[in-house]
Formats: sequence, C-alpha cells, structure tokens
Amino acid sequence: MNRRLVLFLVIATVQWTVSPLVSFADPQSNEATLLINSLESNASEYEKAKACYRLADIGDDRAVPALTKLLDHPNLSNYARHTLERISSPKAKKALREELSRVAGDLLVGMIGSIGHVSADAATDELARFLDDENHVVS
Repeated sequence: MNRRLVLFLVIATVQWTVSPLVSFADPQSNEATLLINSLESNASEYEKAKACYRLADIGDDRAVPALTKLLDHPNLSNYARHTLERISSPKAKKALREELSRVAGDLLVGMIGSIGHVSADAATDELARFLDDENHVVS
C-alpha cells in the first residue's frame, strides 16, 4: 500500500475519533463559567466584584443564580444588581422581583431602583406593598 495513503488513513481516523472530544465552545461561555465559579467560591469580595463587572459585559444568563445569592450581601449587592440589570433577561428580571423580600433598608432601595431600571412591569404588585413602608426612602 502506498505510504501516503496509509498516512492519510491514520490521520483521518485519529481526527474522526478525537474531533468529537474537542470543545469548540464560545470563549466567552468558558470565561463566564469561570466567573460564575468564582462567585460561588470563597474568593475575596474584590474578586467577586470584578467577576460581576465582567459578567455584566458578557451578559450570560447562567450567572443569574450565583448573582441572586449576592443580592443580600452588604458589600456585593450593588455589583450583583447592576450585573442583573445588564443581563436584563426574563430570568434576571424575575430574580430581582423575587428577592425583594430578602432585603431591607438601603439594599431594598437599590433593588427597587434596579427593577425600575429594567422596566420589570410584572413587579408592580410586589412594589405596591412598599408604598406605605415606614422607611420614607423606600416608600
């Protein structure tokens, strides 16, 4: 058999066998996965804040659960909210609405502002209960 033909067949077989194993995923998707893992880890607040900034640029909806967990964090809530605003998917808007009951004070004021920013029309019922809030900034 011709050496070139044998070499071609070997290369073709290896390529055919290995190619399904090689990931051709979007590089931003891979970066988003690493950033989400950072939010869910014991990373410093600084690293989590930077991850939020980058996720806001990427806009990956998979980050919503990790960001939602930060909405009641006194130092990271703003970063998480602004990232959810930038993602602005139905899932992100829903997370902002559903987490209203978990926060109070300044964090609640920020959440209300974020809901207004993303025009979450479905939030009117949730927001109506704050009209008579004892905190004048909330009401």
